[in-house]
Amino acid sequence: MAAILTLQALLSLRLRNTAFQDEALYLYAGHMQLRDLFGGPPANLGFENYFSGSPWLYPVLAGAVDTVFGLAGARALSLAFLLGTTTLLYATTARLFGAGAGIGAAALFAATGPAIFLGDLATHDAAALFLLALAALTVVRAAATRTVATLAAAPILALASAVKYAAALYIPTICVLSALAAAPYVLWRRAVGRALLQAVATAPILLGLLYAGGLFQALGRTTTARPRGGADQLALLWKATQWGGALFLLACAGAVLLAVRAGNFPGATKTPGAFEPPGAALWIDRAPRAALVLMGVTLCCTALLAPAYHMYLRTGVSLHKHVGYGLLFAAPLAGLAVAGAVRSLRRGWVVAVAAWACVLALGVAHSARFFLTWQNSSALIAALDHRVRPDGRYLVEVSEVPIYYFLDRAEPRQWTSTYYVRYQDRRGNVLSGDEGYRAAIRDGRYDVIVLSWTATPGTADVIRAAVEASPRYRSLGVIPFRPVHGPGGFHVWVRDRTTGGESKPGGTAG
Repeated sequence: MAAILTLQALLSLRLRNTAFQDEALYLYAGHMQLRDLFGGPPANLGFENYFSGSPWLYPVLAGAVDTVFGLAGARALSLAFLLGTTTLLYATTARLFGAGAGIGAAALFAATGPAIFLGDLATHDAAALFLLALAALTVVRAAATRTVATLAAAPILALASAVKYAAALYIPTICVLSALAAAPYVLWRRAVGRALLQAVATAPILLGLLYAGGLFQALGRTTTARPRGGADQLALLWKATQWGGALFLLACAGAVLLAVRAGNFPGATKTPGAFEPPGAALWIDRAPRAALVLMGVTLCCTALLAPAYHMYLRTGVSLHKHVGYGLLFAAPLAGLAVAGAVRSLRRGWVVAVAAWACVLALGVAHSARFFLTWQNSSALIAALDHRVRPDGRYLVEVSEVPIYYFLDRAEPRQWTSTYYVRYQDRRGNVLSGDEGYRAAIRDGRYDVIVLSWTATPGTADVIRAAVEASPRYRSLGVIPFRPVHGPGGFHVWVRDRTTGGESKPGGTAG
């Protein structure tokens, strides 16, 4: 495990890029709310209306870490969560299938692209994964004890779902896991009762957290009632297969072998995991055949939840992150498959190493590609460094990134993105959309305008036409970048103080 965790850390730490849009958003939100908490001006930026997780949980924690250690520290926090997730995965798998399967599950999960990527990304996904892994271990370890002990997972599940709303998709899996884990020790009706009790105990805690934070609107916008997109469903399935298909196939093999060989499956071992007391009984040695079959089906189907939901919504946004949630639940079966190969085949260790090497090669390639899907903003930040002032106004296509980097000298309200504008011109007319941008540019509202045609290309075209038609602005040229999807650049304009742009701009904008 020490070797696996070391390799996982090195694979994540090798990734390099400036802050991603979501990272910048969560970190500056955390800073704003910490400032509010300690007597500063109220944030009042409505984070609770559109975040895909509670703005008062992960962002505040990450913002506190960022205050001391910067972006590298916030990303190291995610790495700590992912290393903890891998460790908890080992402990859960070892309890179910033995130490060999636990090592296999940990090694395979740590080598996947989503796990490597999320280990160096300052978003709430790493914390949510850690909490889901902790909930899974809690119900498995409490399986042989009284029913009430399994309820310790309820607040953990509720917290995971509040940290990241998408984690609620896996509450049913944890509930079913609590029943299957208890199957060797209690009657079936009592095992099913545990699952129902787990769900009943989790629901009010989660609803209380959402109600207390006023988060129901964001839950609908970002997760449950998200508008359907236009992405090709087969293309989404192909992407999910690329990112998690290798481990999923191993999990399917583990599920089949688990069902066919049942209690005599060669992957089972009498050696408990490192976190188990001597003589601890393995679940696989005591579980009835029905529980073995259902365990394989449940964990394999759980791995398909995120891709299926994205295909239903026809959107690829965050699919590369959400695939990792399912891989966490498929990994125990994959570890069982490679452990079985080592114990039953003549050169089984060759098969196991080859399978892991395949997952690793794909994971290294995919994680590097994930980390280059957004523009490196270092040159842009350097170019804006002497132009950002406490009284300036800035229109930037992806405004979250400069907001984060210049939070010490400019407030978020000074920045406008290309997603939305509400502008009141000199005549008192309140305008939004394309007309709002045209009027604001005509009045010389912004000191600097930056477009990249990566987030809202249609709106960027409207803004460019308005800027080029205005005598108030002059071009500073293009700052090139090369993201993975092709070359491009930041197009920068500034108010020209030699052609009338020096006059005080009119109107107000938000």
